[in-house]
Amino acid sequence: MSWLQYAALTLVAASVPVEAVNVVPGFNTSVSDYVTSYRCENCRLSTLIGIEGFLRFVQEALPKLCKFIERHQYMEFLLDEDRNLLQDCTVLRTKALKFLEEIREGKIILNL
Repeated sequence: MSWLQYAALTLVAASVPVEAVNVVPGFNTSVSDYVTSYRCENCRLSTLIGIEGFLRFVQEALPKLCKFIERHQYMEFLLDEDRNLLQDCTVLRTKALKFLEEIREGKIILNL
């Protein structure tokens, strides 16, 4: 665990038990990128809904979310049936939204 992850968990743990901490993508305006974020259950859902809305309307958000997906080793959401990197932005956006949906539904649980 990196020092940053430890610091985030320490801050969150002050008000939320560690078992209730959820890992989700979060957009950090300081670095203008998606970063690993730690949220309670209520905040997790609102964060994911916000990202989904942002992704639907802001074209520049897609490549950044794809990099986040890649960093968390979920490349299957970025590949076509022949295991090539998707080039069609519409298909890529649909698959990125599917990734977020699976986090929201608890089918994907990102590691701390």
